[in-house]
Amino acid sequence: MTDVDVQTVALLHGELDPNAARQLRRQLAADPELAAEFEALRAADAALAQLLDQPERAPARRSLGWHGWLAAAALLTTVWLAVRPEGASPTAHNDVVGVTVRPNGGVLQPVFTETALELAWQNRLPAEDRWRLEVLPYHLDESLEAVGRRVADAAVRERFVPLVVSALVHTPAGQRLDARLAAPMASVPLAKHLQIELLRSFEVANPAPPPHLGGRPGDDRWLEEFDWAGRHLPPDGPRRLLLDEPGIWTIELNVHSVPPPVPGAWPVFATPLLVATTLQATGLCSDWGPAVDGMQARLVLATGCVDLDQAPLALQMRNVGDRARHYQFVGRGDPSIPQPFHLRLLRQRGGEAVARDLGEQRQDLAVTIPVQQPEVLQAPGTVRSLVVAASYWRQARDQQVLDGNPAGTRVFAEFHFDPSAWHDLELWKGRLTTGGLELPRPVRR
Repeated sequence: MTDVDVQTVALLHGELDPNAARQLRRQLAADPELAAEFEALRAADAALAQLLDQPERAPARRSLGWHGWLAAAALLTTVWLAVRPEGASPTAHNDVVGVTVRPNGGVLQPVFTETALELAWQNRLPAEDRWRLEVLPYHLDESLEAVGRRVADAAVRERFVPLVVSALVHTPAGQRLDARLAAPMASVPLAKHLQIELLRSFEVANPAPPPHLGGRPGDDRWLEEFDWAGRHLPPDGPRRLLLDEPGIWTIELNVHSVPPPVPGAWPVFATPLLVATTLQATGLCSDWGPAVDGMQARLVLATGCVDLDQAPLALQMRNVGDRARHYQFVGRGDPSIPQPFHLRLLRQRGGEAVARDLGEQRQDLAVTIPVQQPEVLQAPGTVRSLVVAASYWRQARDQQVLDGNPAGTRVFAEFHFDPSAWHDLELWKGRLTTGGLELPRPVRR
């Protein structure tokens, strides 16, 4: 950290002497980028303060029980200063455009839920020139020059400056994933514009197969809308960005000027604007279970949702073998496999010697099964997620499955696939068990 970083944290916590505080406040007033960093830090600090001051409440986007994640959340007030890319801040500008980025709804976001970014745009071109800005869809398979050729006639005729956004996503596991904002066009008039963009609007270059979403991610819960993924995230389309791992995510955004095919056709800038923001994806993870024929599994449960039964619950399968594997994980197969998901959920309480079933999967699950997805190959070293909700295992909608369990209750999952015919070396079969996931303590509402 620089001296200014240390002083900024001290000012936020009231630990700076009055003279130094006055001097730093003058710096904040004169430096928009430094002021934006201070506001981002203040927002993270406020979220943490609410979490610590109200441990018995469960409002939207607050954890139901933090355990190991509480220590990670305490780092939010300084993590931005510690992990930000060199030269990046939440805001940047040049003579053409200004932009500020921050998480929509706060820095704490339950894993596997619907998450969005706020992009505050400013048109900095002279008003008399009457150029507006257009943020265009930018796909992984196209170049800046191709975008320029595609929109050249319209840009000149309608007097707009085309811009696109790329991203570098830093995951909690240390991966660096290239992504691009492929959302519909956003127009920035001769002033300011606030664009709220879902993370799934970003196409991401990720070698892992897409997750199977057994339902729909909501803002603070998992919804039973089984055809949603096929309509919005088709498995044969580009992979989309999803917070699929608890921990700290950093997203760097680059705003690019699209070059015109004819020089001088519209205003341009040479160096992309770089801004960045940080998110804390909240959730609990079990240990990885034992490997079986090159595969192993763990459970991930989102925290900060309306209740545990409606929180996203993911079985994550990791290929630790030396070849790609495929398997079915939903739909009819061997009679012993639960329907429609090839999962059992088990619970172990207190002094119980063995884990017991949470119950059968509900018979009213109108699951939509994509034809392509079950046969996707999973490469070595990659992780795939099957996302459901614990409420799928109760017989009646008013029964509790995870909510209301005493502290210390542990939940396990078992996945199995038993094909009737063994037809290639990449076909996986067997039975995977996860480590135990300790449920957070009950919340008094």
